[in-house]
Amino acid sequence: MREVWAVGTKDVVSARIISTWRAGKPLSPPDDYRAFAEDGYRRNSLIASCIWEIVTSAAEPRFIVKKKQSDGMHVVVTDSRDPLVALLAKPNEEHTTYTLLEQLFTHQQISGNWFLRKLRSQAGNVVALWPLRPDKVRIIPNKEGWVESYRFLSEGAVGEGLLIPANDVVHDPLHPDPLNDFWGLSPIAVLSRFGDLDNSATDYLRAFFQNDATPAGILKLKAKVPPEERQTIKEKWIKEHTQGAGWHTVSVLDADAEYVSLGASPDKLRMQSLWDQTETRICASFGVPPILVGALVGLNRSTFANYAEARKSFWEETLSPLYSRCAQRLTEGLAHEFGDDYVIEFDLTTILALQENQNAKRQYAFDGWNNGLLTMNQALTILGLPLVVGDAGEERKSVAPINQGFGGLLRRSSMEHHARSLTTNEKRAMARFRRVARQHFQAQGKALVTHLKD
Repeated sequence: MREVWAVGTKDVVSARIISTWRAGKPLSPPDDYRAFAEDGYRRNSLIASCIWEIVTSAAEPRFIVKKKQSDGMHVVVTDSRDPLVALLAKPNEEHTTYTLLEQLFTHQQISGNWFLRKLRSQAGNVVALWPLRPDKVRIIPNKEGWVESYRFLSEGAVGEGLLIPANDVVHDPLHPDPLNDFWGLSPIAVLSRFGDLDNSATDYLRAFFQNDATPAGILKLKAKVPPEERQTIKEKWIKEHTQGAGWHTVSVLDADAEYVSLGASPDKLRMQSLWDQTETRICASFGVPPILVGALVGLNRSTFANYAEARKSFWEETLSPLYSRCAQRLTEGLAHEFGDDYVIEFDLTTILALQENQNAKRQYAFDGWNNGLLTMNQALTILGLPLVVGDAGEERKSVAPINQGFGGLLRRSSMEHHARSLTTNEKRAMARFRRVARQHFQAQGKALVTHLKD
């Protein structure tokens, strides 16, 4: 039996015990959210593209609400009148499910955190869900290291803001910060140096083209010229050779003047090599394959097959863990408000990039059932289909013709019906097949046990 710590003892969350003077004090975000949003998300096209690639994926999977039954199995709740199902379908009067997830994931990719506030009725039931901007949230811990409340600073508000109980907020940090116990780590914080380098390279190139697409230089005059006349010549030169209309115009210098270039052109700076590095590091920090966001470093090595593999890798390594963690947070912080037997999940079975995995899972379920290794309900659970009520669901034998497959079984009312439809030869063939399959898997099992003992 799991032993639960008693809140208030000295050993509780000892790694997160904070100084007495900090207990009950609001903890601000460790990073500058506005700088990340302005210089990263709004100013850097690649960072924005990576975030958009992640957040727009919210249109593909759908919420699934499951409820634990008396037999321990979790069954999908299909009744749209169920309070939790209805709440997820329409979180508030402004957001749909998609727009809510889109905003939460955008906050999380920029700041490393998303916060979801639960609004309650007078009876104490959760009736609406609203996202909170991370830069306006302050976390208030107690002396044992638990979060006791949150403070929300509304736009233009004067004073200490709105105090929200911890039970009314769901918080999901993106990555653990080894130097902060309460706030998640943002990808932009990790890639900030490469983001600044990418922005600086873009600014340099922009300034280069604004300056007649030529490097900066000095106009040397052999004769001595008064300061006022030098300024006039400089302004006239800039006016003639910059800002679009002056690009690639011809200048005529007399024998007493010489133009000397000082700066370096982009080809000498090997700008593409620089951008290859920044693009690779930025995409890697977000877990987005470069080819999916049109980064040149990815397009240079792209084929149609590479694109498909990149999208599959993106779902397997970045998005699936993201949705799994989000579902667990929502189960703990929201679903249990409606009962401990409720679970929130995301249905990834319809994701096109993961269909190969789903096909393999289906084949495993079919083979397991047809070979007598799985019961009907075990196979249905793997497939995410409703379970069969009664003894038929616990049967382990398959009596379908070999060319009929699992789909035919689902369209029949009982296994006895299939048994009566088989001829004598078919029954003998099925018995031989099952016997050979059982012997094969038993031999495999013994070999595995022997290998583990060795």
